[in-house]
Amino acid sequence: MPGKTENPATLTIKVSTPGESPHRDDPQSRKCDCRKSLYVYETGKVRYVSATTRSWTKAEDLMRKMMDERDPVKIALREIEDREKEKERAAAEVVQRKR
Repeated sequence: MPGKTENPATLTIKVSTPGESPHRDDPQSRKCDCRKSLYVYETGKVRYVSATTRSWTKAEDLMRKMMDERDPVKIALREIEDREKEKERAAAEVVQRKR
């Protein structure tokens, strides 16, 4: 399953600014208009992902999306929702065939 981690408790995702930022002393500074990146600590490895924005709010939206993709509860809910949609499609096909 894509995005699934071995131990979700080891996952950290934070918005930050690059080292050359005027606010480099505070990488979580919301005042900075520099490009934003996401610090991702997952399964014992650190990586930085470009948020492709200068907006702190948009970078936080991307961060939440990445967290949701890895949340076991939300993954299970999406799978249940997909199964229910498939049941509805199958039922609609049966009704369509009977007509």
